Amino acid sequence: MHNDELERILSSEPEVQASPMFASKVMRAVEREAAGPPPIGFPWKRALPGFAAGILAIGSLLASLSWQGTTQEIPAAWMEVNRHFGLEWLALSFAATALALGVARKLASK
Repeated sequence: MHNDELERILSSEPEVQASPMFASKVMRAVEREAAGPPPIGFPWKRALPGFAAGILAIGSLLASLSWQGTTQEIPAAWMEVNRHFGLEWLALSFAATALALGVARKLASK
């Protein structure tokens, strides 16, 4: 199929038009949604203590594992991955992003 033939076929297609009642039905649906109550937000104030408890539990588990007197050193390959990817900078950037999002959410809710 050549470009000229394709252009001729596409240019001769009939124009698609919506049914006469479509716009009024859509507008009624939009007005019905706008008149309804706003969506219920996530209860962050109630969820934050659970998140904090989970983080503390994981942190205490990791701390207890590291104090068991193991003499096994971190494999050199892991340290090379850390140096290559800069994982401490990634962790810092994730923490800074979370902090900025929290501040923005707090400012937006006022």
